[in-house]
Amino acid sequence: MGNRWWGLLAAGTLALILSGCAPAPVDAAAVDGEWTLVSAQDSAGALPADFNSDVTLEVADDQVRSTMACNTVTGDLTRTRILSGGGRTEVGCNPDRMSFDERFERALNGVNAAAREGEELVLTGEDGISLRWSPGIDR
Repeated sequence: MGNRWWGLLAAGTLALILSGCAPAPVDAAAVDGEWTLVSAQDSAGALPADFNSDVTLEVADDQVRSTMACNTVTGDLTRTRILSGGGRTEVGCNPDRMSFDERFERALNGVNAAAREGEELVLTGEDGISLRWSPGIDR
């Protein structure tokens, strides 16, 4: 009986540890609004800042729209993803903008947690994904 008790204790401890590793769910209230990209990072490091002021995020009623350096992606906000389903425009641009869009879209699709830091919105995901946004969009 002693070994069974230790086995149950070990299983319970492991479950507690693993539940603490799960990302915080995406909170719709934290992300609602219009945002302009401040900085972006993925598993390869920082994305070029050349296009940050062009990149926007709009979230309302669980609908997401992000205008990137060249194209736009749309989708649904879910409890575990910032962008689920949806679509993407296919506008041709110069290679630097297209390359940025590809990396940025992969990072955005990898976001699984959102938090507010002061007025800024920080979206994070596995493999070093971090997208930092300031409130508002300059039109």
